[in-house]
Amino acid sequence: MIDKLNLSKLTKSFQIDEYTILREYLQVAFLDKFYQNRSLTNTYFKGGTALRLIFRSPRFSEDLDFTTSEVKNQISKVVGDSVYSLQKEFMGLTFNEIETIQGFSYRLKYPSEFFKQQVSIKMDFSQRESVMQPVTSPIETDLPVVPISLVKHISDKEILAEKIRAIFTREKGRDIYDLWFLLSKNTPIDKKLINSKFDYYKDRNYNKKRLEGIIENLDGEKLDQDLRKFLPISQREIIKELKRLIIQKLQQF
Repeated sequence: MIDKLNLSKLTKSFQIDEYTILREYLQVAFLDKFYQNRSLTNTYFKGGTALRLIFRSPRFSEDLDFTTSEVKNQISKVVGDSVYSLQKEFMGLTFNEIETIQGFSYRLKYPSEFFKQQVSIKMDFSQRESVMQPVTSPIETDLPVVPISLVKHISDKEILAEKIRAIFTREKGRDIYDLWFLLSKNTPIDKKLINSKFDYYKDRNYNKKRLEGIIENLDGEKLDQDLRKFLPISQREIIKELKRLIIQKLQQF
């Protein structure tokens, strides 16, 4: 477990607040235990935290997102077993089920002595669609923890497809940054894959011009407010340039 002194040191090197660092430490520890369970065969990590912990995005994230075809009772048991295994290190760690519109969700809660508020991590398990490009990789982290499990996750191309779909359906600065990160890494825009993600919404489809229009019309202030707290200090200057940089990248495809 990270003590207060090391947490303060990590704040300087990671250029972000202590709460965010401890939350990521718990995310890594949980994922390591979760994927050590061999009964999980069709549960795939995805989203912004996967970009951070698998693909090395600079952006920190607060939730753990998965696509699964496994039954709820099985996932509940694995989550419970993982929490139980972690309680020796994270004393007082608990989880509870929370209501959700699609799939099912849980929340990890850790009452750290370092903060007034509990460290909280929401876990969403979506069952609405199948994974198209499954991959297995180790967790990548600079935190003082050595994860040993291999994580099943969706590919960077599939995360890109889901991020583009998300931008069409909601306005979140973190999706915009994730889109830029993936494009800056030259992740291919697979139109067939993107359109397959839009199949869930029968009245929508992918259109590059429309995507450029959404990006151009984003409220810069809202973009900054949503994103700033998830970025290291050295990355925050890029926020005001994100729209321009993304449009430039999109025009290359």
